[in-house]
Amino acid sequence: MIQENYINAPTLETKPFHKREHFFRNHLLNSVVEYLDYRTDMGDLQFLSSNDLWRTFPKYFLRSATFRTLYDALGESGINCWPFVYCHGDLWAGNVLADKQAYYVIDFEEFGKRLFFYDLFDYIAMDAIWGDDITFVDNYLDSDYDVSFEEVFDVVGLNYNKTERALYLGLVVAQRLFYYRTQFGTKYARKWLELVEYAFEYSA
Repeated sequence: MIQENYINAPTLETKPFHKREHFFRNHLLNSVVEYLDYRTDMGDLQFLSSNDLWRTFPKYFLRSATFRTLYDALGESGINCWPFVYCHGDLWAGNVLADKQAYYVIDFEEFGKRLFFYDLFDYIAMDAIWGDDITFVDNYLDSDYDVSFEEVFDVVGLNYNKTERALYLGLVVAQRLFYYRTQFGTKYARKWLELVEYAFEYSA
């Protein structure tokens, strides 16, 4: 029998931006690097080619102009083999409890294999989608987290390309739409597509 203590703490969703970013910078990024380093040492990484990765995305979305832009960027990327690992799958501020001593990640219902950087970009993107705060995305596109992402990519043997920031974010959005079986044309789907469009326009 496993007994778990109840943690009576608010989620990061209720905290101001600098608190949510502090968790990202000082805890999540470091934890992902350590996790990827362990998985790499264990030989647990699985790889998909760019073509195979593209075929995993929802076909009805692939006809949109947004995803044609994403497809072109994927074809021009210096990366043609993408690592997959087990990820939380829904790691956003609403699934992180914060008390005075520690952070606690909850709700692992969407746990599964995703792109190696899935949880990081999902955390950034969800601040815009659920929190209606584009600050995280802007900071990322403005290169605020480049040094950390270089380390994330390096640990799996890849080069982080600063000109491909919109591509990395867009690939995670495409995966989220697939795993959540999001219906094309819905308001929710439109918000995600607009976020990808925004990233590519911002980076142009």
